[in-house]
Amino acid sequence: MNFKDYINENKAVIGDVSKNIVGTISMDMKIKGMKKMQSFIFYASGGESETKIQSSTRIGLLNLETGDGKMSKPHQSGAYFHHLSLDKLTDFKISSSDLKKIKTEFNKTQGSKSKVVSLFGKK
Repeated sequence: MNFKDYINENKAVIGDVSKNIVGTISMDMKIKGMKKMQSFIFYASGGESETKIQSSTRIGLLNLETGDGKMSKPHQSGAYFHHLSLDKLTDFKISSSDLKKIKTEFNKTQGSKSKVVSLFGKK
């Protein structure tokens, strides 16, 4: 399968996943409709399986249990939480191997009192 077919199937291409300066994680990702990879920051989930992710031009929701996500359209002046309600969202799917990598990094950043997403289901 070539890169174009991969993107056309709503599958996300994940690059680097790492802890960032704010103490959460960042990941590089490209989905259908994006010209190049963008860096997304994760917001703390508060024990929920769905978390918000945001780049400089897009905002989205990512389910850390299933890998299913929804992404806003690009906004040159920045995408914010209200765009999740106003935009027609693009569906995407993160592969199970990339999701495992994301969960591992995400769990490292959660406080001890928070519920965290288990690699094998909910805790």
